[in-house]
Amino acid sequence: MPSDSQVSRALTDIIVRVVDCEPSAVVPHARLRDLGVDSLALVEIAEGASQQLGRPVPDAQLDAVVTVQDLVDAVSGDAPAPTTSGSPFVVPPLLDPSLPPEEVKQRKRKAVSYAAGFVGVGLVIGVVGGFGLAAVGKVMGLGSQDVPKATPTTAAPVTPSPTPTPTPSVTAPTQDAPEPELSITPRQVSAGERMTLSGRLPTADDNAVLQVQTKDGDGGWTDFPVTVQVSDDEGSFTTQIYTTRTGERQIRLLDRDSRTATPVATVTVG
Repeated sequence: MPSDSQVSRALTDIIVRVVDCEPSAVVPHARLRDLGVDSLALVEIAEGASQQLGRPVPDAQLDAVVTVQDLVDAVSGDAPAPTTSGSPFVVPPLLDPSLPPEEVKQRKRKAVSYAAGFVGVGLVIGVVGGFGLAAVGKVMGLGSQDVPKATPTTAAPVTPSPTPTPTPSVTAPTQDAPEPELSITPRQVSAGERMTLSGRLPTADDNAVLQVQTKDGDGGWTDFPVTVQVSDDEGSFTTQIYTTRTGERQIRLLDRDSRTATPVATVTVG
């Protein structure tokens, strides 16, 4: 009977050959599933151990194998036998251990092909059955009913309230201040003949008294013995004067309060 160490070395070689893993990964606590050992690979490993060590593993114990140590115990015969009530039931081996390895692999391939075929047939039956049930349901009025499309409600347009426009303040146009004026009628008089002085001096206050002034040649302005009071707020005035001095004389009216005067007008006397 081989020792546990011999069984362990033999199983390591078989596992590496079947699943092509690293020998260093085959340790007692390693899970066979983590090494890439599936159910078919486990059967092949058990068959290899049976042929190499002469220690067949019952299927009941093989189903309980999880780690490498579990497999060593099962091959060595150290694994506890499964307990069953009543007469023991021996599960027949999946494959005859006496078959050659090539025959075993060929049978495994056939088993996989049969399983794939059963799966494909099941899918076809499921699809056909589904279409059949849908057709029956449609005939019996159990199918989906057309749901009337909801008519979208259009909200009434909201008319924005007009924004009050501020009324612009009206600024009265600024009128230009009237210019001061002075006119003499007539512009030529005889000595002692009356002449009319009229015009306006806007800078003069209402009821202001204007002084008539004369100027002869290059001399200065002198007060003429006549004054006139403005008649309105525009400084309008009118008066009459006469003089016996002949020649060309310049005349103006002066507002002493505002220190402003009318334009100069010229009259010829004689």
